[in-house]
Amino acid sequence: MREIQDECFFPEGLLCELRRYQEWGVKYILHQGRALLGDEMGLGKTVQAIATMVSLKNTNATHFVVVCPASVITNWCREIGQKSKLRVTKVHGARREAALVSWVKLGGVAVTTYETTAYFVLGNDFKFSLMVVDEAHYIKNAKAQRSINVRKLCEHTERLLFMTGTALENNVDEMVSLIQILRPDIFLSIRGISFMAAAQQFREQIAPVYYRRKREDVLTELPELVESRDLNTIRGVCEILGNQCMNPINGSLSPQRRQEIIDEFNMAPAGTVLAAQIQSGGTGLNIQSASMVIICEPQLKPSIEN
Repeated sequence: MREIQDECFFPEGLLCELRRYQEWGVKYILHQGRALLGDEMGLGKTVQAIATMVSLKNTNATHFVVVCPASVITNWCREIGQKSKLRVTKVHGARREAALVSWVKLGGVAVTTYETTAYFVLGNDFKFSLMVVDEAHYIKNAKAQRSINVRKLCEHTERLLFMTGTALENNVDEMVSLIQILRPDIFLSIRGISFMAAAQQFREQIAPVYYRRKREDVLTELPELVESRDLNTIRGVCEILGNQCMNPINGSLSPQRRQEIIDEFNMAPAGTVLAAQIQSGGTGLNIQSASMVIICEPQLKPSIEN
């Protein structure tokens, strides 16, 4: 604990303030070098990753990679641009090869998708400083092609950060498969005791690589939650609010259209309402402009609401 607290963090070039628990998370990532950050959704894993890259840049690091699902690649690029002075390059789509060449030459953060990692052709001696893998449970299956491609790319990085809001304690096999990539030494020590996931011995063994905070752990640093129940559908909400309500976000929208609606909402005047299906609107999107979130359709799984 003392070693992590004393870890140097250099925030120059970070354009936002971190909460205390977020700065601690950054120091944990920097100190450990290879880590699995499992903070609950909404606690700011993205900004902790960005702050880590900023600190490393201030100690002469030049190249970084973020691998994420295609649905959030635009959001990652925007978050990096808004919250830091880091140069960001989207390596995706028709211009992926040119973008990759530009990133290799000029440095900064290459943001790409799991599928596009297949096109990352780098020289054996080319190394970059940090690779961030968002929604890392996507590569739980070692035999899947995207898992193979990401593991190959890991060979070029000095530091490795896996991130997931999924509670891996509920699926120990997923956790162990990710730890195997990050820290083979720890994997060997827990391979035979994974059935004891709830035991203190297991938690102590994975502490150097797996770090997770829940909302209740950091409540003193978060705004108060006000909960009020009302059981109407998204259609009813839209009908009642009329012109005050924007086009709803639902599962039929493309990721691009989803992001366009988010952008329109962020620029809309006070009092504007964005209606969204909870599973469509909550998948990796940051709706920073909302001053209030109202859940109108209670979910069977509380984790989805969280």
